[in-house]
Amino acid sequence: MNTDAGIREIAVFLEHPRDVDPELQRRLSEILELRRAMYDVGERIETVRAQMVEYRTRADEINAQLVSLRRVAQAEALSRHLAKKMAEISDRLQKAT
Repeated sequence: MNTDAGIREIAVFLEHPRDVDPELQRRLSEILELRRAMYDVGERIETVRAQMVEYRTRADEINAQLVSLRRVAQAEALSRHLAKKMAEISDRLQKAT
């Protein structure tokens, strides 16, 4: 039951029950639902992790651009805009953790 194959076998078994105790059928169905919920949560965790990697990458890129812009005297407006974007990305990253 701890493998995907085992879970699939239980699902097939429950699709075609033969003289299965109703209590056993109910409990196995609950196990299948819990497994599906665990899978969904795992998928969501992976999605958030991927987003966090993207946010960190983007924050690093913006930081490098800000460092470059500090060398240019007329780049103050763009520098403020990038700093604002970096703050937004940092907020998203913090909310994701």
